[in-house]
Amino acid sequence: MTLYGQRYVYYFHGAIVEGKGSGVESPVWGRYEVDQIVERFKNEGFVVFSEIRPANTEVLSYAARIAEQIKQQLVNGTEAKHITLIGGSKGAVIAMHVAAYLKNPDLNVVLLGGCHDGTFSAYPSLKLYGNVLSIYEATDRVAQSCEPLRKRSGEGLSRYKEVKIHTGADHGFQFRPYEEWVQPALRWARGLYD
Repeated sequence: MTLYGQRYVYYFHGAIVEGKGSGVESPVWGRYEVDQIVERFKNEGFVVFSEIRPANTEVLSYAARIAEQIKQQLVNGTEAKHITLIGGSKGAVIAMHVAAYLKNPDLNVVLLGGCHDGTFSAYPSLKLYGNVLSIYEATDRVAQSCEPLRKRSGEGLSRYKEVKIHTGADHGFQFRPYEEWVQPALRWARGLYD
């Protein structure tokens, strides 16, 4: 138990890790440190659910499977406000869909570099649900603000906050547990929505 009661994180990595594992190298953005990211949240007292997805994982079916796991967790007594979905890039798109399947206003969601023209066009009816924190990097040439998704989301979106960070790491900011995104994500996962 932590000061805030038992809290849970579901962490979804980016596409480059699929079928390869933690530590895979991008020639542009460097090493993807999944294990270090997971350990960072465990060290803060969270129970973390994370797995390396198979190559070419289909977003909708994977998100539906995770949503079913979370539904069972809710049935077993976990409060939705104690669950946070954190995803980077494709993992952020998965997190959006998990939240959309659950449509729970108390669920926390942290999106790291998940919004770009491809997301908007591939999923034209996708809306945000729950308490959503969007974090994007000023130098990111792939992803940008999630504001277009916020605008088309309805009353299922309980809270929305967006933070622009400045690591200089381009889309690779989500590859490592940079404090610039970890600290706001931790606060959000603890229910501190300021």
